[in-house]
Formats: sequence, structure tokens, C-alpha cells
Amino acid sequence: MNAATLVIILLSNHGYWLSNQPGTISVQWNVTSNVPAADLSWDLLIGTVPLASGKVAMPTDEKPATINIKCPQVRARTEVRWAYRIVARDGAKELEHGEETLTLFPADLTQGWADLFKDKQLAVLDAADRLPKLLDAAKVPYTRVDDPSRIDKADVVIVGEDQLDDSTFGQAALMSLAEQGKSILILHQSKPTTLAGYPVIARPAPTKLAWKLDHPLFDRLSEADVQSWLTAGKPVQAIALPADEPALELAYWPLETPATMPAKAPSPLEVVAFTKTIGSGRVVCFTIPLGPWQSDPRSQILMGNALVYLLTPPQPTLKPSERAIPTTKPTQPSGDSQ
Repeated sequence: MNAATLVIILLSNHGYWLSNQPGTISVQWNVTSNVPAADLSWDLLIGTVPLASGKVAMPTDEKPATINIKCPQVRARTEVRWAYRIVARDGAKELEHGEETLTLFPADLTQGWADLFKDKQLAVLDAADRLPKLLDAAKVPYTRVDDPSRIDKADVVIVGEDQLDDSTFGQAALMSLAEQGKSILILHQSKPTTLAGYPVIARPAPTKLAWKLDHPLFDRLSEADVQSWLTAGKPVQAIALPADEPALELAYWPLETPATMPAKAPSPLEVVAFTKTIGSGRVVCFTIPLGPWQSDPRSQILMGNALVYLLTPPQPTLKPSERAIPTTKPTQPSGDSQ
């Protein structure tokens, strides 16, 4: 969202669009009274080359003007500009102008997923019209389950968003599978008060988090990409890791002590993503809600990374006090820490 002088602009999927799919831009007045009759003209450009253009009337009430654009086909990640002008209906005055950046992706982000599970077994706990629908389109073999305790054969188990209640039985079954050597991915859950044995606390979304962008889970994702998952005004589910816990924080509230300085004692951490080896398997948690599986390239890239990572052999997860001091810092947000 970009709050300009006169208008508020909302981009579907935060401006991350997939080739040949429709994207939506909503524009509404920032003030709600005495707004003039006006029209919005727009152009979609790559460099100075126009790709599409259009014009729409601005409502004179609180309703937004909605612009639907079919995302152009691209072969690689491409940034384009959406430039707009708002002109009074009588044509006498320009009221506002500006532009937004859209990031376009090719439509083949799921290519190669099916090959990963030719000799491996995937179990998915999710509604049929969510992640399973994407896996079907990608021709990935999997078994959809409704109860973790009934999973008997699986190398990888993925728990879709909001599939766990606050009962400990389902999670106990998942942890048991990890002990047996399975890799478990748990996505955002709004009902449980604990995840993988750690307390879950609702926190206001920070402006920025610290991310370990060199981790395989975030391959092909930039700092701007991952930070875009945070939406101002919406809470996030923070997982509270105790001090010196043998779990690797992947996205977390920054430490007050710089990462390159040895701390006298490890500190507790609040995280939105972590990985931990349990027994001969592992559990990965990612608590930020993702965009729609069918249309959000960030979600598809993260899932593709997860499928690859979850099939790698788990390595021991060291306590923070046992880790070597890094020679380079993880991605730390500039400015204040929360």
C-alpha cells in the first residue's frame, strides 16, 4: 500500500504477479468528503515501452476504483512501472500523479517439483482447494490427509494454513513423525497457543524483521520480497524460543546485541520462522500468512524452496552458544529494533 497525498493504492499480492494471470489495483481517495469528480488514467511500462493502458472513473465516495490488468508474459523476473494520473473531470487540473513498481514472474515456478517426489512420499494436511490444488497443477504426487495421527508413510509432511486446532494430539503426532525421521513443515496457524512445543504470541507486525536470507528456504527471495509479507496493522504469530534453544531462527525480531559480537549469555528470541532437528527428522515453522497459492509467486517460490530443503538430510541444530560467530551479518533491518 502506498498512501499518497490524495489517494491510497492497494496492489493484489503486494504487487507480485504471475504471467498471464489477472492482477488487481485498487485506488481510493484518502479523504472521504468533498472529493471532486475525476478520472484516473494509467500506463503499464517496462522502461519507456508501454505494455498496457486504461482509464477509470474515480468514485466520489469511499468505494475504490478497481483496475484489472492481465499480467504480461515474462520469461524471467521483471520489474515494470504502473504510472497513473488523476485529472479533474472538467480537465482543468491534475489532482495527483505517481507510480508503483510491479514485479512480474514467469508462470513456470512449479517446474521440477514433480521430479522431487518420484521416489519420495509427500503428505499434505490442507483443504483440497488450497495447496493441494497447486500441487495437482504441478503434477506433484502426494497424499491428502485430515489427521496427522493417521500418516503412516511419508518422507515430508506439510501442514497448510489454519489446519491445526489447540489440541496437543495433532501436534504430538507430527513431532513423533519428526522423531522417526520425517521432515515437517507447519505454516501459519491461528488457533494453537503453542507450536512444536513453544508458546505462540500475537504481536503487532513490525516494520521489519531480521532474516537469514542465506538459508535454502529463502532462495531466490530478496529482502524486499520477504519483508513484503508483513502488513502494517495486522498482527503476526510470534513463536517464543527460550534462551540458548537448539533451534535455528530464520526470521525474527532483531537482537539488541549485534550478531557479530559475542553475547555474555544467549537471549530468548521471538521468531516467525525457525527450523529444528528432532530425533532423526526436523520441523520447520513459518507463521506469516502467505498469499494465494495459485497467484502469488512469493508463495510458490517459498514452497518450491521448502520442498527441496525438506528432502535434504537433517543436520544437528546447535544452540546459539555453540555456534561460531558469523563473519557476515544476517539481514538486519535498519533503524529501530522491535
